Amino acid sequence: MLDRKLSYIHKLTIRKPLLKLIKMKSTWSKLHKTLKIGIIIFILGTGPLLILLGLDVLGLIDAGNAVGPGILAMFSFYPSIILIIIGSILTYRKRNKEKLTL
Repeated sequence: MLDRKLSYIHKLTIRKPLLKLIKMKSTWSKLHKTLKIGIIIFILGTGPLLILLGLDVLGLIDAGNAVGPGILAMFSFYPSIILIIIGSILTYRKRNKEKLTL
């Protein structure tokens, strides 16, 4: 009896993270390519600057003048925002079209 309860609890603890990962993959696959590209550019463009500033605030490093990551963030921020807006509109239109055909 105890073995059944333990195996059931073990299955639940393993399945929950896997189910979340599968749900995240299915959500990511439903997005329009333009939205995916915009999100990736936003993360890769602004991520280094945010990480550098965060480490500087924590006192782990002395960032000084972060020109390189700042220029990368400057050139990638607005194009990524534009792609995210366009991709969101296209994803919304695609989902509404799927709902109408069902």
